[in-house]
Amino acid sequence: MTLLAARGTFPKQIFRTLGLTLLLGASTSHATDQGSEVNPSPLGDYKTMVKYKCDSGFDGWVRYEGRGDIETATLIEPDGRELVLSIQPAGSGVLYSNGKLNWHTKGGEAVATVEGTDKVMVCKEIAG
Repeated sequence: MTLLAARGTFPKQIFRTLGLTLLLGASTSHATDQGSEVNPSPLGDYKTMVKYKCDSGFDGWVRYEGRGDIETATLIEPDGRELVLSIQPAGSGVLYSNGKLNWHTKGGEAVATVEGTDKVMVCKEIAG
């Protein structure tokens, strides 16, 4: 089961079913969309891998990175494909998005949602 297969409503493949294959190419080469504004990371440069156990039954990895003024979360598929999401303003916690997929973290929990749908997947951080 893939990272974004939740409660039987999330697609079996994040890229194919959600139609994000074309977005994947753009997202992996550019961490932020043109014109988006990102504040410099207070942590400086960093890279962290976090493993999540999701209510879909999938255990998945997310790589969090900060380089200069760019902060991203990269969702990693079991077959090695990656989807890069850019940090966005959030009222609480930390929100990453590519305009279609949102990954909202707070504490040891993350919630994935797909824009324009009611699809929701809840994941909890686990030891790698």
